[in-house]
Amino acid sequence: MSGGCHLRSSAGAPTTARGARGVGRVAITLLAATLLGGSELCLAQAAAKKTSAPLEEIIVQGTRSADEQITERVQSALANDRWIYAEHVIVTTEKGVVRVEGLTSDSWEMHRILREARKTPGVKRVLNQLEMLHLDPEGG
Repeated sequence: MSGGCHLRSSAGAPTTARGARGVGRVAITLLAATLLGGSELCLAQAAAKKTSAPLEEIIVQGTRSADEQITERVQSALANDRWIYAEHVIVTTEKGVVRVEGLTSDSWEMHRILREARKTPGVKRVLNQLEMLHLDPEGG
């Protein structure tokens, strides 16, 4: 065999196709099984020699999902609006549907929050889970 891949028979002596001439059927069968099993070894040895070069490092950078981007846009819009106190508002997005929940001080602020969420690009629908907290001690 060429290529530097050597097989040994069960007796430990090198085995080649020429050395099998004149041997009985059992020896030929044994030789064939040895060669077939050893061919995988030769392929593995050849592959190991080819891949001995250092491998390049591969860096995979994941992208944020569309829902995460929508949530960040809505939160940013609420934080940048000076008429909205966004500290008590939680925004979550699932499949483009934005859920806005938390506390507002009046109906005007609630409508402004909902309007900001609706006009954000990528929003399909806005679910209102806001509660109004009346700050007037007399209940008005």
